[in-house]
Amino acid sequence: MNEQEREFLTAARALLSDPNADLEYTLAHYYQAHEANPDNAEAEFFAAYLGFKGLSKKGDGASAANAFKAMTNCLEKAIRCVKNSEGDETEKYTVLASMVKAYTPITRYLFAKHLSTTTDTIEGGVLGLYALGTAIKNEFGTDAVFMQLVVEPWKEAISLQRTYYAYKYNGIKPEDYVAKIQKFDPSYTMPNKAGCVTIGK
Repeated sequence: MNEQEREFLTAARALLSDPNADLEYTLAHYYQAHEANPDNAEAEFFAAYLGFKGLSKKGDGASAANAFKAMTNCLEKAIRCVKNSEGDETEKYTVLASMVKAYTPITRYLFAKHLSTTTDTIEGGVLGLYALGTAIKNEFGTDAVFMQLVVEPWKEAISLQRTYYAYKYNGIKPEDYVAKIQKFDPSYTMPNKAGCVTIGK
C-alpha cells in the first residue's frame, strides 16, 4: 500500500465511523484512494458508488446502472480486500456494514425510479445481493454479528425475486436461502409472491 492510498483510505474509514460525516465527502476520499491504487477493491467499490450517486441524481439511468454493475463486479474482491486489510474487526465491520447499506437498496431503487428496468439490472442485482451475503459469510465466518450483515442482502434478494419472479436468476430459487436465513433469524418467513412485474428487456 503506497502512502497516498493509505492516507486516503484511513481518512475514508474514519469518516465511515462518523455518523455526522457527509457521505459524498467520505466517498471522495475513497475515490482518491482508488486513484492512488486502482487495485484496491475496497476503494474501487466505493468509488463506483460515488459514480452511481452522481449519475442517478442526474437521471442518467443507463450510466447509473453501469456504475452499479461496476460495484457488483468487484463485490467479492472488495470483501476479500477488507478481510485482508489493516484494521481491527470493529473497523472492518463498519466498512462491510457500509457496503451492505450502499448496495442492498440499489436494484429496487433503479426499478422504482424507472432509471433502469432491464433484465440485466434485475437479474444482476439479485444475484449480486446473494453474492454479497455469501462473500461476507465466506470471508468472515458465521459469527452472529457478521451474519446480521449477511442476511440483510439475502432478504432483499428474496423479496425482489418474489416480486419480479418471471426472470431466470441463474436457476437460484428463493427457497434455497430461506433456511440459511432462518438459522440466524428464526422468525423470518419468505414473502408471498407479488403481481408479476416485467418492466423491460
